[in-house]
Amino acid sequence: MRIGIVLLLAGASTLFAPDGATAETSAQGPLPFCQVERLQEIDKNWEMSIVTAADPSGRYIAGRGYPEDSGYRRVPVVWDRGEPTAVDIPGIDQSIRDMNAAGVAVASSYDEQTWEPLTPWIIRDGRLGALPGVASGTANGINERGDVVGETADRQPVKWPAIGTGNGVAVLLPMPKGATWAQAHDIDEDGTIVGFHGDVDGAERAHVWTPDGEIAVLPPLPGAAEQSAAFTIRGGWITGRALSEDGTWQQARWRLTDEPQTFPRFDYLAGANASGWLVGSAFEQRALLWAGSRYVELPGLAALGEYGSDLATEISDNGRTIAGYATDEEEALRAVRWTCS
Repeated sequence: MRIGIVLLLAGASTLFAPDGATAETSAQGPLPFCQVERLQEIDKNWEMSIVTAADPSGRYIAGRGYPEDSGYRRVPVVWDRGEPTAVDIPGIDQSIRDMNAAGVAVASSYDEQTWEPLTPWIIRDGRLGALPGVASGTANGINERGDVVGETADRQPVKWPAIGTGNGVAVLLPMPKGATWAQAHDIDEDGTIVGFHGDVDGAERAHVWTPDGEIAVLPPLPGAAEQSAAFTIRGGWITGRALSEDGTWQQARWRLTDEPQTFPRFDYLAGANASGWLVGSAFEQRALLWAGSRYVELPGLAALGEYGSDLATEISDNGRTIAGYATDEEEALRAVRWTCS
C-alpha cells in the first residue's frame, strides 16, 4: 500500500559542509538523496502523530497517535514496512521506546491518577507483556539479543538479560560511585549500557556499564565542567550532550571512552547508527542528518511557519531509512519516513 505522498523540496536534500564538527566518522559512502513520506495513520482524526522508535534494519518503525479530546491517552503504533498496527498499552502517555530487528519492542506508560510509571512493557509478536520484577518503572532500550535496560520508579538502573528469549529476570545495575540516582537508557550488541547519573553535588554525568560490569564515566568537553548525559549507543557510538566552557549544552558523540565530539549544527541530537551517522534537528527546526562528512538537511512536508518543527529521531544501520516527524500544511506534527539513496 502506498503510505503517503512523497514530497521533495527543491528537488533534493540540502548538503552542508561540516562547519565546525570536531571530527569525522570513519564511515564512508554516498551522501544521501532523501525523499520524505508521511506514514499512514490508523485514524484520520488524530490531531498529530510522532515516531518514537525504530529497529536498526529500518523495517519496523514505532510511534504514537494523539486522538482528539483524549487527554493523555495515546495510541501506540508499529509500522511494519509501512503498514500500521495499533498496540493496546494500559495507562496514559503510552510510548514504545525501542525495537530490535526481530520486531520485539519495549514500552512504558503511566497511571492515570498518580502519573506513577506502570510496569515496564515488552511487545513480542504483537502481544503485550509485563517485564518481570519491576512493578513501577520504565523500559528504555533493547538490543538484538533481547537484553533490555531501564530504571525503576525510584531511579535505580535495571537490566533484563535476554528478555527477548523469555528468560529475562530483572537485575539491578551497580550505581556509579557517589551517585544518588542513575538511569540506563540504551544497550549495545556487546552488552555495553549507556546512561547518566546524578552526583551528591547535583551534577549529571554520562557513563557506561561495560559488558564485564565495570562503570566508566565518559569524559567531559576539554576545559568544561564535568556535566554530561548519554542517551543512545549503537556500534560503540554514544550520543548525548555535554556542557561547554560557556555553560551551554553541546550535542555530543563519544566513541566509548574517547573525548566527546561536538556537532554545532544540531540543536538536538537523537541518535546514531552503527557507522556513527547522526540524526536530529537543526537550530532552524529542520530535520538534520550527519552523513559521515557532511550535514544533510532533510526535506519536510511543508514550509515551516513560526511554530513548525521537523525532527529525525531514528536511522537504520545502512543509512537508507530515517524516521521522525514533520510539520504538515496545517502545522500539525506527522510521523514520517525518509528513504535515502
